[in-house]
Amino acid sequence: MSHRACLLACLFVGVLFFGDALWGDRTVVPAGDLFTVEPWKSLQPAKPEPAQCFDQVFQFYPWADFFRQSIYSGKFPLWNPYNYLGTPFFANPQTALLFPLSWLHVAMPLRYSFTVLFILKLSLLALGMYAWLRSRRLEPQPALLGALVFALSMHTIVGIPYPYSNVTVVFPWALLAASKLLEQARAKYFLALTATSVLIIVAGQPQSALVAFLAIGALTVVEAGGRIRERTASLAAVALALGLSAVISAVQWLPSLAYVEESMVRDGPRIIRSTFQYTLGPFLHLLVPDFFGTPERIWGFPGYPDIAFYSSIVAVFLAGFAFSWRMPGRDLIRLGIFLAVSVGVLLGLPPFESLLDLPGLNLVRRNKFVFLIVFVLAELAARGADDLSRARPRTRRAIAVCCVLFVPAAFGFWWFREFLQKLDPAGEAWWNAGRSAAFLLTSALVVLRARRWTVPALLVLVLLDVGLMSYWIYPRGHASNLYPKIAGVQMLTGDPPRIYAFDGTFPPNTGMVCQLQDVRGYDVMTPRRLFRFMQAIDPNLGNAYDSFLKIDPNSIHRNTLLRRIIGAALEEHGLELENYFKFNDYWSVGVSQITRPELFETLRIQYVFGSLQPPSHTPVPSPLAPQVFTRPVDRFALFESWVAEKEESVVNTMSTVDLSWVVVIENPALASSRSSLNRGQEAKLLVRTAESSA
Repeated sequence: MSHRACLLACLFVGVLFFGDALWGDRTVVPAGDLFTVEPWKSLQPAKPEPAQCFDQVFQFYPWADFFRQSIYSGKFPLWNPYNYLGTPFFANPQTALLFPLSWLHVAMPLRYSFTVLFILKLSLLALGMYAWLRSRRLEPQPALLGALVFALSMHTIVGIPYPYSNVTVVFPWALLAASKLLEQARAKYFLALTATSVLIIVAGQPQSALVAFLAIGALTVVEAGGRIRERTASLAAVALALGLSAVISAVQWLPSLAYVEESMVRDGPRIIRSTFQYTLGPFLHLLVPDFFGTPERIWGFPGYPDIAFYSSIVAVFLAGFAFSWRMPGRDLIRLGIFLAVSVGVLLGLPPFESLLDLPGLNLVRRNKFVFLIVFVLAELAARGADDLSRARPRTRRAIAVCCVLFVPAAFGFWWFREFLQKLDPAGEAWWNAGRSAAFLLTSALVVLRARRWTVPALLVLVLLDVGLMSYWIYPRGHASNLYPKIAGVQMLTGDPPRIYAFDGTFPPNTGMVCQLQDVRGYDVMTPRRLFRFMQAIDPNLGNAYDSFLKIDPNSIHRNTLLRRIIGAALEEHGLELENYFKFNDYWSVGVSQITRPELFETLRIQYVFGSLQPPSHTPVPSPLAPQVFTRPVDRFALFESWVAEKEESVVNTMSTVDLSWVVVIENPALASSRSSLNRGQEAKLLVRTAESSA
């Protein structure tokens, strides 16, 4: 294949994977999770859709819809009024509003925008990796093989809806720009590095961005080597480009930093911020796909996207041929640093664990280093294929590589044999192991037998191996099933209520699509002011994070681990603590029944969706199931309205909270009745009238 044909193949890979979702009613956002909760549960389609894209349905789709509607109404969405009693939207880095591809949601209907977004991400990622490998003096076909390994890796495909995939897309381009600028301090390379660095910063995942800049820094140090004096101008240009990108992107990272400082992110202990250390088990996914289960039935820890390492056993086989005299020493050192740091951080090895204590990196989760492992594997596979295209290897070398791969695979199956027998009754892990063995043996035969067609045959094997696996793990759905309109919900939008839902009803963020303000939210960056507000009602909430420290970090069974997290906290702090988990950790979506009247009073929860009638609420005629309960509107409402006879109790309730966070929006019709409030207490509150707040 020529260079031009390889470029076309990279461009086509996105269409090959996701192009089918552009036709008919298909979409890459399956709504299966939506129909597991009310009020949509009763509208379950005849043919159920896959329920394995929770974040897509309950976070990214509502955010994209809100972004789109805000722009069409002539407003840039700085503020999200629908979650957490109101919270920043643009300042939340995961919204990625300044990342160019995010504007696809504005340019076209959402049923198409997500599909086009995935197509462009995959194609740009493949092109970037191909360009990087070509710059390393690899032939077109081996470079294409490496690009496909990186782009079609199960980690890449499973993570493509998430903001960290934006960083993965730009990363090879940024490496290429930095490498070129180190070779020649020219304006075009300077601008390229500046632009790609800006894109990494605004991509929507600061944790992955920090890891990417660590890798760029390692590349700079290794490339400079012992020739620092000779490359003074180039090093200065790299530093200036990175500094300029920080200045340009300050419009994003400064408010995001402020948001992080005012959220609960920093308040968690190290074990929550960095997550638990990996064991050696997940690394078996480099050899066998879905060793710990499928996306629907994952039983490993931490979660499916975090351990989906599989990038083709063919790539691992080819990586064994990469270590030859043809590989430049600087490239070997660079890849060694990338691999050592990423694996060391994942496993929590002492020399590398200290990285997670550095400023900035102390907020980075371990799983953000996984893409570096896939990147290294893809480059090594490409180099191995390039070596094979230049000279046939000896037979003993191919046999040695196969033996080296079989040993850890066999050991892993022996070590986890009891788990597999109990938790994998369908035998999927054994089937996948046999599948990997077949591809491994076929690759060895191709290397031993083929002459001219060695690399093309290996390319086909990669596509059949990881390509088919990755294609089938990402489900499709029907656009018509995404948030169908319900009469009972539309009835509520005529009144500006706040809602609180429990009993598996109205998950957080779904209110955004329905234009209903929700007391809750689904985001790791929970505002600290909301936590303080809840803490004022129940001071025991303040010790909630302490319970996380009592968890056994060596557990690998995800469900057992989550039960242990929640169970330890509930044992220490009682059932009311379930509300804390709802407000402060994104994975805990089960909501406790609120039985304390002051929660409704203080938060002005007007509508409650559930099967149990809460205090002071009465049923509302509605086609919804479960029932909808409401209460008289003339009761006091902190943050929205105010009733004179309740003022004294409000001040007493809020006496322990930092009142600089309290905003009372006063009902103009009742403004004249405020005389009963003690003037000394009044001075503690920041009071805004409805007119001034508007």
